[in-house]
Amino acid sequence: MQDPFSWSLLDSSSNMRISSIQNKFGKILYSTSNSIYEYDIDSNQVSPLNISFDLDSISNIFIIENGIFIVDGEKIILRRLGYDNLIQVDLVVSSIFEDNQTIHAGTNHGFIIIENDLSFSTFVPNSPAINSFSSIKLLEEK
Repeated sequence: MQDPFSWSLLDSSSNMRISSIQNKFGKILYSTSNSIYEYDIDSNQVSPLNISFDLDSISNIFIIENGIFIVDGEKIILRRLGYDNLIQVDLVVSSIFEDNQTIHAGTNHGFIIIENDLSFSTFVPNSPAINSFSSIKLLEEK
């Protein structure tokens, strides 16, 4: 498993660029820019997941105990028990992780904390990128 030269393709007829892969809770999911696939280790079968929203630029998938978070541009889609919920964040999401059963997403302007299936809050740290500064004076450290 550690030697990439010994790896083989699951399906030699497919030629796709994988944007994200997750192995958690007995599932292996991987994504291309516009599709998500589930790989069943026991049967050696790959099947696409049908998501009810258009997917254009999947950058990350994250498996939780009873669902999947899909990061697609400025959207986060939660698939839970076969239903898809759209969370339109209007920020570029670069990462997603779970801490103490709370989902956090890193964005180009801070953090998003997903509170439940449909709502979120944002945390924007105080930084020059988001505040209006007329000048900044750098002081020498001693």
